[in-house]
Amino acid sequence: MPADTLSRRAYAKHRGCMESAVRKAIARGRITVAPDGRIDPETADREWGERTDPARSHKASEAAGRISARSDFGEGIRWNLKNWRIELKECEPERAAETVEGIADVHKVSPEVVLDWLRAGLPYARTGDWDTGEGFVLQYHWTWSWLQSTATTLQLNGEQALLRRLRLNSYIEVG
Repeated sequence: MPADTLSRRAYAKHRGCMESAVRKAIARGRITVAPDGRIDPETADREWGERTDPARSHKASEAAGRISARSDFGEGIRWNLKNWRIELKECEPERAAETVEGIADVHKVSPEVVLDWLRAGLPYARTGDWDTGEGFVLQYHWTWSWLQSTATTLQLNGEQALLRRLRLNSYIEVG
């Protein structure tokens, strides 16, 4: 590869997308990387263009006014819609149903923060006490998807105060 190769983060910045989109492109074979993990931007841009369905690209979505090219939020939603059965089968059985305390423990936040997430729209399988969290049943994969999509949306809309209040800063990928 040429000497002007880029890290994944730098390549994401070059493309105007999130680093997670670059990781997905690598994992799906859309672009190749050097043995040291670095990316030749010219080669990767060409491969990305050749190996991406134009109807599903962010450029088409942006042209339709549906999503910002800076976000892979739409790509994640499309993947969820196509693969929801796989997601359910692969979900770790011990993590399929969680309590407020269990989600708090996994994400290293207090149960009060999880209650704020619920009040802000985190999906749940069964309702519980909105003051204590007692009785709520949450799905781990729903929680993870909601955290990422909500953090991305807040970031793209410049809602830094809400990101901090909901403790979602760690779910944002810096490009």
